[in-house]
Amino acid sequence: MTFCYWESEELYFSLPSNNLLINKKELSFKDLDGQTMLLYKNIGFWKERVLKHMPHTHFIIENNRHDFLKLLDHSDFVCFTTDLAIEEGILKNRVIKEISNPEALVPFYICCLEKNNKKYQYLFK
Repeated sequence: MTFCYWESEELYFSLPSNNLLINKKELSFKDLDGQTMLLYKNIGFWKERVLKHMPHTHFIIENNRHDFLKLLDHSDFVCFTTDLAIEEGILKNRVIKEISNPEALVPFYICCLEKNNKKYQYLFK
């Protein structure tokens, strides 16, 4: 097998601008565990991670992306975002805070069989 680091995705808290925690440089899962948060249902592998590390949090899970964003626009709920979503500029009037837990950063790797290395070498550069 041939493999190499590809990129990573990082999870962040997205807080309303009136939240008391916005002055902290970074937050941990523990800092917000036990609060009520808004969670978009289709966040993939992140859902299992946040449920595991925030067992006392009450998550209001929204299935519809449009409705999720409307709820964020008109509420003071904390939610999650990732660096990939931040780049899209979807969330407005929110303060983004780093999560200090190592589980909030996920590296991705690409790999292929050694015999296919030449075919995919452009990916490994």
